[in-house]
Amino acid sequence: MKCISELLMGLAGATLVVTSAVQQAEANSDNGQDQSCEIVNVAYAATMNAARSSVTTYAEQDDGSLVFIADLRTQSGTNYLKDLTRKQWIRYPQTKWVPADRFGPKITDCVFKGDESHLGLAAKHYSAIRHELPQVSKVDFWITRNDARIVKMRIGPWGVKLKSGLGLIEIRKFDDEALPPPL
Repeated sequence: MKCISELLMGLAGATLVVTSAVQQAEANSDNGQDQSCEIVNVAYAATMNAARSSVTTYAEQDDGSLVFIADLRTQSGTNYLKDLTRKQWIRYPQTKWVPADRFGPKITDCVFKGDESHLGLAAKHYSAIRHELPQVSKVDFWITRNDARIVKMRIGPWGVKLKSGLGLIEIRKFDDEALPPPL
């Protein structure tokens, strides 16, 4: 697991883009977003900006098994993170995630892969490319049909080559009863 530090750096970068208010993202040519990603951007913003959620991140192994990397809880404007390198939870404020910044759209080249199920929930599967400068990665999203939130993400290896291989799997939950404060 020589890439754990790289994976944790990617996770840390990803966790800095969450916020407490659910904001709808609109994809159009006026704001520089990739129009093929309108559905994904709306779901990503609703998910990343949720007031309460839980994300468990795993490293995907060659044999398909998952190894725990980190747990992130978001509760009313505060993120709580515990990963492999920490014995205790750390706390930091949520920040607003927006679908585009001065470098351009953060998610591009979205392709609908089909209807699937995840943990018993009907979901739409999309693939895309995520730009979290300076890294670029292939990402698959599973978006629930009933509330348009992302319940699973598969993030490919970080790096500009977008090569296939092991990556991260994020499993998201929005059940308030499953989200007691970790501290």
